[in-house]
Amino acid sequence: MKTITYKNLNMGETIINFLILLFQQSIFIGFIFLYIWLDYTVYIQKDYDIPGLIILAIHNIACLVINFFYLRAIKNAIFNFFTYEEYKINDGKLYYEKKLKLFKKSFCLKKIEINLIDIDNIYILVPKIFYYRGIRDGLAKYTEYFKPCKRINIKLLGGKEYFVCNYVKKPEYNEDYNKGAEAVFQVIANNIKDFIFEERENYKLQKNMEIKKFNSF
Repeated sequence: MKTITYKNLNMGETIINFLILLFQQSIFIGFIFLYIWLDYTVYIQKDYDIPGLIILAIHNIACLVINFFYLRAIKNAIFNFFTYEEYKINDGKLYYEKKLKLFKKSFCLKKIEINLIDIDNIYILVPKIFYYRGIRDGLAKYTEYFKPCKRINIKLLGGKEYFVCNYVKKPEYNEDYNKGAEAVFQVIANNIKDFIFEERENYKLQKNMEIKKFNSF
């Protein structure tokens, strides 16, 4: 079995952004408890029944919505940014596995099995685009950072598509550095693509030789 492994190329950047995300989440949790205390002491205890309930509902809904985006970003970070991907080829099949390593143990989070001869083409997709505008978007940039961006599309003959190889790199002020980082990823993505295509052609050649050998008898 032949294997090629892909890991996060920007792990240092990912860890820093993840710690900042956790810090923001902890502050937000503090605000949730503050709102609960204010709702109880200011509105509930003063017998403002209807206004108190309305404001309590608004606060809770707003907190749940904001908390949803934070929790989703944390989940995405764990399941897409701290994982590594293995592309294994054996007996004419591509086995894709996304794994998370914790406490020296690897946990498989996703598996895909594809027949090599069913692959129509493999595309390398465009990089993720970040939209930061002003302070409001700046506060949300860490939840935005952890939105996955699968950069390889494996398209099958039947039209089914698999998106793999998560790669996210926040833009730098130095455009040359951005181009250099993207060039490094392009090399790795093309290595994965060439690895799959090469093994597919080898498998086809092997099968054709077996057919010719069988027909010669």
